[in-house]
Amino acid sequence: MARGTDERASALLFGYDLNALADTPRLAVVSAGALVSAILFAWLQEMVFQIPGFKFGGFMTLLTSLTFMGCATLELYTKGKLSERKGEMKDYLVLSLCTAGGIYFTNWSLTYINYPMRVMFKSSKLLPVMVMGLVIAKRKHTKGEYMCAGLLVAGIIAFAMADARGSPKFDMRGILIISVGVMLDAVTSNFEEQKFFRNKDCSHEEVILYSYAIGSVWTLITITSTGELGTALTHSSAHPEVYWMTLMFSAMGYLSIVFVLLLIKLFNASVAEAVKSVRKITTIVISFLFFSKPISGLHVVGFVLFVGSVGLGMQQKLSANNHPAKEDKLDPAEVDVLLELPAPGASQPV
Repeated sequence: MARGTDERASALLFGYDLNALADTPRLAVVSAGALVSAILFAWLQEMVFQIPGFKFGGFMTLLTSLTFMGCATLELYTKGKLSERKGEMKDYLVLSLCTAGGIYFTNWSLTYINYPMRVMFKSSKLLPVMVMGLVIAKRKHTKGEYMCAGLLVAGIIAFAMADARGSPKFDMRGILIISVGVMLDAVTSNFEEQKFFRNKDCSHEEVILYSYAIGSVWTLITITSTGELGTALTHSSAHPEVYWMTLMFSAMGYLSIVFVLLLIKLFNASVAEAVKSVRKITTIVISFLFFSKPISGLHVVGFVLFVGSVGLGMQQKLSANNHPAKEDKLDPAEVDVLLELPAPGASQPV
């Protein structure tokens, strides 16, 4: 299951060589790290929703972007690659707009929809990624992938109908807004693949550093011009937990990305897909268990369809396990963690 010695020599986690561990404990550590960090991310972030008066998604996006930038800087520094840059700045400017836009619209949508709906909808990034991959990257898709997409769409429809009937937090505006966010995420995935990973062989740390650093500037300009920054700072001074909770869930989000990339590097994409599948399902379950929400029969149907889609997607990865493993890159076909990570709710003029 594990890789050869040459590949494993570069399996570093903030400077620590994971190859000091044997295969079994290394798999346990990296898998647990990916799952626990992602679950903590989701749990802490939804906790932010419970803070009285919290509605500053743009401000949260800024803090999250700065945290991701700091983590990527630290990782590059520990690897001695901080001064290196393979990607072109003009491409990073485009990528940062798509990245910041995707997070911003996701934030805004959570003013109108529940967290589990967000998780499902962000998983639907599969749909535009498939279309754009077919058109832009000339990537062919299997019947299984189309079946997976169909189950996902059916699950989202059932869940949306359930929320529309019984949830106090459901508005069609949220569906439309997050749809824009998902489209921007898909553009980001394909743009990254074409401009940075396929052509330039950039590291994930470099792409995260520059895209989020520049993206934080776009976010700062936006929330300053809308007046959100001043209001958010006033609110956060009265509720300082906003800062530490945001920093914690952002750091957990970054760690989740790193651990999934390590799973692919040290083992294979199928192992990473299994962990991500558990993460998606567990996130929804935790949201219903720890944060009271009405549950109906349609919720159950939607959840079952969603689980079916996730399971079929994992089976597709397992069936493709005969292909050689890819390098430590954010391939949109395998590593969707970054763009699927949930983001805090936002308040925008409508």
